[in-house]
Amino acid sequence: MFCAVGIVCYRNYNTQHSRLSVSECLSCRERHQPSILWGPQEVFSGSRPLRVGYYETDGSTMATPSMSRAVRQTRDLLQKAGHQLVPFTPPSLESALFGLVMRGLLADRGATFLDNFKGDEVDPNLRTQVTTYSCPSWLKSLLSMLVRPLFPRLSMVLETTQGIR
Repeated sequence: MFCAVGIVCYRNYNTQHSRLSVSECLSCRERHQPSILWGPQEVFSGSRPLRVGYYETDGSTMATPSMSRAVRQTRDLLQKAGHQLVPFTPPSLESALFGLVMRGLLADRGATFLDNFKGDEVDPNLRTQVTTYSCPSWLKSLLSMLVRPLFPRLSMVLETTQGIR
């Protein structure tokens, strides 16, 4: 099975994107892979080396050992083939998740979410979430400051549940 996690391929030094192709039909080998045409093949049949950016972790979560190994093996094979590989760090996933997604979903401090539970029993799996959204903002701010040194992600969650200020 072919796995190219975290591989971005650039045809040249500007922003023209191209794809990294291993075979014409990846779906022939992997039944879960949708049938995708991986052209244009002339990009890969040329003699000019490619400039390829790669990363092994996004800084927020760790890749599994097999994924990291796949990226390293792909990197080594591309380097042996004469291509230039450039390690890079992707933009912060945490800031995007908490700063944009969570703040967007909880812009009203979770009021829309909490309206669904009025007068109804709360599922035990959602109790912590409902309790957190129900707390007053001043308490969430205080808890966020207290837990920040030990649990920075929990602190960010508490900050985002305060909605947009």
